[in-house]
Amino acid sequence: MFDKDLLIKLHLKGYSNQEIAHQMSISRPTVIKYVKQYNQELVDLEKATTMEEKEAIVIKSSSPPKYHAVNRKKIKLTPEVEQIIEVCLEENEIKRERGMRKLVMKNKDIHELLISKKFDISYRTVCHFVAERNQKQKEAYIRQEYPMAKAAEFDWGDVTLYIDELGCERRFKIGVFTLK
Repeated sequence: MFDKDLLIKLHLKGYSNQEIAHQMSISRPTVIKYVKQYNQELVDLEKATTMEEKEAIVIKSSSPPKYHAVNRKKIKLTPEVEQIIEVCLEENEIKRERGMRKLVMKNKDIHELLISKKFDISYRTVCHFVAERNQKQKEAYIRQEYPMAKAAEFDWGDVTLYIDELGCERRFKIGVFTLK
């Protein structure tokens, strides 16, 4: 975000578009766009006949720039990239089900995989896509305190064990009691 008023002040002082762009660290086409917009608003202000029209033009000219990011096309996040990320996330789900949570690929690992396959994509884009895909309800935990030996908790869970005698992994259901 830049200061549109400063841009116009520099223009009115006689600075060139290139000088303004360099001084404000913005692109020259952006400077040209807002200078044209300012000149058009001056013309519209001269043509305006009622006070309401003049007020509307002044309000519009003093408003901050608006960016329409809704209709932007995703340039780097192509269907091919999306599919690679989807495959990685599906493999992650399989690994979680098998109890191999430490082997799950993180967003950083997925990004590095894409870079190694010569895709020019940012880490932030990968994170955003994964977050959109994995939108979950956030859980809240309330810390509770109980008197000693007056309460217990019970929970079910799964555990994956490798048993030498069987020569394979087996999943078992377990129940766990916790005294407070």
